[in-house]
Amino acid sequence: MIKRWAFLSFTLALGLLLLGCGIAFYPGQPAMVTNGFSKLELEDLEFDGLYVYEVSYDNRGGKKNVGAIVTKRYAKAQTYTSNARTNADGTLYRNKSAYEGATVELISLPSLNQLIFSPNSSIAILIDYDVSLDEQDDRNLAEEKIFGPMNLAPLSRAARESKLSRWQILRAGQMGPLGTLAYDIVSADIAGKVFTPSQMVKVETNLLQSSIKSNITSEMRVEAAKFLETHFPKGYKGMVKLFLKGVASPMTIRVGLHTIKTAESSGQHVTRNASPERMQDILDQIAAKPFL
Repeated sequence: MIKRWAFLSFTLALGLLLLGCGIAFYPGQPAMVTNGFSKLELEDLEFDGLYVYEVSYDNRGGKKNVGAIVTKRYAKAQTYTSNARTNADGTLYRNKSAYEGATVELISLPSLNQLIFSPNSSIAILIDYDVSLDEQDDRNLAEEKIFGPMNLAPLSRAARESKLSRWQILRAGQMGPLGTLAYDIVSADIAGKVFTPSQMVKVETNLLQSSIKSNITSEMRVEAAKFLETHFPKGYKGMVKLFLKGVASPMTIRVGLHTIKTAESSGQHVTRNASPERMQDILDQIAAKPFL
């Protein structure tokens, strides 16, 4: 099993390199279990559509058992699902049901160290998470008897760092006319190697940071992938400095990155161009037995 590294959830990092990314590893919520695919409250809106993410896991009793992470794309979508949208008076509203019309771009099976890509997948960058994101289920089996004695543990160091990163994002952004936060990302320093996109990356996110919109094109994703493969042929883990227009000090984050090529070089099992029938068969098996 490949050792997983720490990754702090950071919206601007996604805006720089990872829009249209595929999630290869996700830890899930501590002591919780999904009854199917939990929808992650992270949505990436790009020129070629909307990317959303789902996960199944059982973390009860310290099992740390992730069944699968699924990356989907809604081609030609021009807005978010209701999990990330707000109405005109600023109220967030949610729909927890599954949505129709998506193409499965990637299925990750962490316990098997396996990545399965659909034909013509648009995924260029892969990400591992060590800290769980905001998510929602239609039913969480570990919360059936939630109204017991209150036993709130203090925040861990990783939890405090995650909260601090969100606070830093809020402070660095400029409020736009639609109530979103806007950022201009100039470049990134990755272990002394500076990545400067061919055009400035413009990112917008909501105050909850559950949705991201940017000007990143497929060509820009290819630029980022080539940069990683050239300088980090087996992927990268460590600190990254993000330089923002109009912000004096760079933001520093800890991140783990791969492309399909570097994932293969690092020892992960990659299946390319799996047929739609094969992808659906895997999803059906997971639905029948979510935790491998």
